Amino acid sequence: MDKIGTASAGLLIAVGLLFSCTASGAEITGFTEVSHGMRMGDHKTRRHDYNLSEFRAQLEYSRVFDDSWSTELFAKAGVLADGYTDDVSPYVRELNLFSSPLDYMDIKLGRQILTWGVAELVFITDVFPKDYTSFFTGRELEYLKKPSDAIRVWLWLDVVNMDVVYIPRFEPNESLEPERFSFYYPFTGTIEGVEGYRTLDVRDDPEMGIRLYRMIEGWETALYVFSGFYKEPRGIRDGQRRLFYYPGLTMYGLTLRGQLAGGIAYLETALYNSDDDPSGKDPSVVNSTVRWLVGYSRGSSTRVVVQYLLEEILNYDNYRRYAGSGPLLKELTHTITLGLRRLLLRQTLIIDTFLFYSPTNRDVYFRGSVEYKLSDTLSVTAGTNLFDGSRDYTEFGQLRGNDNIYVRLRYSFF
Repeated sequence: MDKIGTASAGLLIAVGLLFSCTASGAEITGFTEVSHGMRMGDHKTRRHDYNLSEFRAQLEYSRVFDDSWSTELFAKAGVLADGYTDDVSPYVRELNLFSSPLDYMDIKLGRQILTWGVAELVFITDVFPKDYTSFFTGRELEYLKKPSDAIRVWLWLDVVNMDVVYIPRFEPNESLEPERFSFYYPFTGTIEGVEGYRTLDVRDDPEMGIRLYRMIEGWETALYVFSGFYKEPRGIRDGQRRLFYYPGLTMYGLTLRGQLAGGIAYLETALYNSDDDPSGKDPSVVNSTVRWLVGYSRGSSTRVVVQYLLEEILNYDNYRRYAGSGPLLKELTHTITLGLRRLLLRQTLIIDTFLFYSPTNRDVYFRGSVEYKLSDTLSVTAGTNLFDGSRDYTEFGQLRGNDNIYVRLRYSFF
């Protein structure tokens, strides 16, 4: 069954649950939303003047059953009318059962949002799929996290707690596509939009991850192991056909988080082992890397978040020797992020900004938004995504033609 067919079937199930189950303990909420975003960059994409124009209606349903396992059914589904692609399609973000069959065990089965790690908007141990089309066009931040069909088991043990995730079928990121974005195209060495076509070879293999965690001297401590695949197409299988694929990935990670000087301090690090090219000699496959992040956040009504990220390419000598004629990445990449969030007028006005800056790549990305709640049910949000950089091939430098401003109007009900 294709994705639309799967979504349609899931939506019918979800809608049936939403409106046929009226048992005690059931809750239904939802919203409708209109969004529009204007482009301020180049003219290399399918539509030159905008990259977001859509109507969304979404329902959320939860029901707790009166049984000894504390079973809960949760569903979140909707319909998206996308004016950019001229497509109307149903979707199912979540449809799962949560249960506690044993005193020391919880289980969640079905479509769900998976997330790990402690950093903000920088994903290191969180190797689950993301939707960067939503992130860079101005959709609600909720849609950055892409759902997975998975089995998740928590074990609450005396020595250490365990979180096990099994994903029967690999789900990649919603990557940037040349129809809607312009970005660096390695076959020409230039920024391309619709002219930079590519084919993605998406595999259907399973993935699995384990997180071990506990409190140690007041610090939340966790170890991670994940066996699966890169969520971005970081390998080229056939250059002539411009066929990209998702290389194998093994991730080993560590996080620490605790109170410090009136705020929250945290550390996150991970080794990304590129399973398809462990020696770094294949220029068509991403190299293994190590990533370190330290962060600090403080405040509530005025909240400030500062983070420093260091990424190191392993086997760098081999990377340089076999890289060919393309641009060379630096062995060490430094990135600084700064976030500021303010709640004003009795929390009816929310100002949210976040800045990424890399002195190594000399590129920057700024995202900011202002949300005003006109009433308990009606809110309006305006925001922007701005990119700049001096090199065409860096993470944000390649996106400098995709600047946009957007506005969203949401009506919540139930």
